[in-house]
Amino acid sequence: TSARSIENLNGHEGAATVAYFKAFRGAIKADREHWKFDSRQYHPPQDPVNALLSLGYTLLYNDLCAAVNLVGLDPYMGFYHQPRHGHAALASDLMEEHRAPLIDRMILTAINKRMITEADFERDAEGRIQLKQDGLKCFFSLYAQTVQEQTFYPYSGVRTSYRQVIELQVRHFARVLAGEEPVYHPFNAEAAVNGK
Repeated sequence: TSARSIENLNGHEGAATVAYFKAFRGAIKADREHWKFDSRQYHPPQDPVNALLSLGYTLLYNDLCAAVNLVGLDPYMGFYHQPRHGHAALASDLMEEHRAPLIDRMILTAINKRMITEADFERDAEGRIQLKQDGLKCFFSLYAQTVQEQTFYPYSGVRTSYRQVIELQVRHFARVLAGEEPVYHPFNAEAAVNGK
């Protein structure tokens, strides 16, 4: 299906998001009573799974902002995500392809292997659910380990870290913008796995 406007594209994304997170919910094998996850909620997250997703996506967004700045692009000039005050729209655009292989995979592993448990959460004075200090330390450690994991980068035929893949993809995007390469190819995690 082709989208003829941003609004139309938003509709397709919304439908895909619902289907994706339904499958994501099915991949949670830990105690479903404690890890209840009905749908993706953003502001504020109302359950531990959404709290982990929001925190993970925030860390990834910050890494994309850094990579975009490093390459010399304007992080606030996006294509899909619309400009709004204080939001680096281009970083949000370019992080989409990294959500599932980095953050979603990491969170499912942390939950299913009980690296983070329901006891690691609390509600603040406003009722928002969040990780306690020890849970935060564990989560930050998991993120640092995950972005340093080695993967196959199919577009240059080398093994490198996920953190380096993020930068390589931003550089690839910059070359497409400059007309040096014809088409942007999102990072294909399946090709990376098959190419190792």
